[in-house]
Amino acid sequence: MFRYLTAIGTVLIASQAHALSCLPPNPIRATEVAVESTDRFVMAYGQLQAINGRPDRPNIDPNNQNPPAISYEARFVGMSASRRAFDTPIDARVTVTETCLAVWCGRAALNTQMLVFLKQQAGDYSIETGPCDMGGGFPNLGRADLREVLRCAFQSDCDAERFELR
Repeated sequence: MFRYLTAIGTVLIASQAHALSCLPPNPIRATEVAVESTDRFVMAYGQLQAINGRPDRPNIDPNNQNPPAISYEARFVGMSASRRAFDTPIDARVTVTETCLAVWCGRAALNTQMLVFLKQQAGDYSIETGPCDMGGGFPNLGRADLREVLRCAFQSDCDAERFELR
């Protein structure tokens, strides 16, 4: 009986640990996903600010594999991408949704300069971030990083592994 319970416990722990078996967030990989998506995305560099603050996340039951997401309104101010540079001003209201898987949750980077992929639908913008992605933004990118992201988006010259080696 003890072996049986130990096996069940191992499977449960492994299934939660598996939720953390994610590829490291990478702006090149995110660019590839956005370019290949049937959804429309606006790639931009700037700052996301919660309009009325980020809501508190309710306590998460570790037995619940799909806890409720939290959503809030934010404002993104920065520059959207053209083929040459991040050179087109954008000031947009954005719905931010942070999702969870068990106890691991996504969290949008706020109040910092970052690269984002704003999903555009019927004139509205949104960002969804989960525990295994950086849909909520890529902060602290340098000029060379941004040039590489542009090259990936507009010239299909994408090498996520090369980017990870920096």
